[in-house]
Amino acid sequence: MQPYNFPAITDTFENYLFSQYPDSIPDSSFKNIKDYYRFCYYWGSRLGVVNDSLSYDPYQIAAINNLADPYCSENDPAQWEILGPVTLPTQNLVLVSVVLDDPNVEDSYLISTEHGGLWKSQSTGNSWVNVTDNLRLPGISATEIIRNPFDSNHIIASTGGGRSGTSYGMGIIESFDNGETWSIMEGFPFQSAPKIVRVIVDPNDTDPNDGLTLYAIGLRKIYKSANTGIDWEEIGYPPTLKNYTQFADIEVNSCNQILVTTSANYNQIDGQVFIFYNNTWTEISDQFIDFETGKLSTPNNDKIFIVCDGSDRKIYKSINGGNDWTLIKEGLPAGFTDIEYSPYSNIVYHFGVSLHYFKDDGVYANLQVNTLHHDVRDIAFLGIDEYGYEELIVTNDGGVTSMRVNTNVCIPSAIYILI
Repeated sequence: MQPYNFPAITDTFENYLFSQYPDSIPDSSFKNIKDYYRFCYYWGSRLGVVNDSLSYDPYQIAAINNLADPYCSENDPAQWEILGPVTLPTQNLVLVSVVLDDPNVEDSYLISTEHGGLWKSQSTGNSWVNVTDNLRLPGISATEIIRNPFDSNHIIASTGGGRSGTSYGMGIIESFDNGETWSIMEGFPFQSAPKIVRVIVDPNDTDPNDGLTLYAIGLRKIYKSANTGIDWEEIGYPPTLKNYTQFADIEVNSCNQILVTTSANYNQIDGQVFIFYNNTWTEISDQFIDFETGKLSTPNNDKIFIVCDGSDRKIYKSINGGNDWTLIKEGLPAGFTDIEYSPYSNIVYHFGVSLHYFKDDGVYANLQVNTLHHDVRDIAFLGIDEYGYEELIVTNDGGVTSMRVNTNVCIPSAIYILI
């Protein structure tokens, strides 16, 4: 295939998809569409630009130099031979858990795989490269990736493999070159707290001159840094947690109140919600029907949502930073769940096995959309395009999906796969 044919073919097919499936792609059509995107990935990852024209030369040069060739060269004394699996019946091995977009570079992303490190998309040659192999912890996984609002090249990630009580991680790691290379955050007590459930930036910190304020939660401890991670301290005394529980989520509202939720292992209906303020812990779990795991949306003007997972999925809303809650949805399918609120579109996305969403309009009509693979794990909001569609990056067990949602009528639109 000639390089100049690639955009003509892909543009034609994208237009066809958009006209053929303006709402959502049905399951019956997935197979052929996935085959098309495998074609796109195979050839697109091998295209580069030479003298302002598309060319395969950069990939061929890289392959000759053994930088892009996925097979061992004839000169390799080990003489490895691929035994398989070459093709798989299902896409269950990618397991992408977190995504972070680059606001300054279009189509540039950092992703964390559940068992294979952090990866960054590249503009030429192979589409993705592993950027954490230098840490020499095979299978490292990020539980959260955040960008320093005062320095876009500074990226911070909490680490810890698996969803349960395992301690497989390196505490908090950071990159000062926009995710190209990574190092352990030495000021954090990673030896005693290798698994960190989440790290966040204090949204009330707007002064770049006194250091960035960070919060992090371990399995049963909460940490704070007032100087961009150079020094850390445990804050207050953690609340009394029930047996077999650990922290699940943390957010900070505009009043500097810290909200913390828990997750109960072994299917125990023992989830809890706490508020920490002025060195005092207050448990507010009695505002919620018994649940197993609670996850919070990022507060926006003190509007915040919580999804509580147990026998079913219940969603509550607060308009005063999490002090008082109202049940707005119940009877939804249970499963490992998370929730995000988009201030761009006024849409609440909640997800687990599938992606669901509704508009925060008092009606809360719940919708579901295919993301071309099950087990959705994270969402990145890219904003609203010129046609009124919200652009999303969604991670799941099959990789990363880029999709758009019609914010005017709140129905799903065309979908396309990144990897």
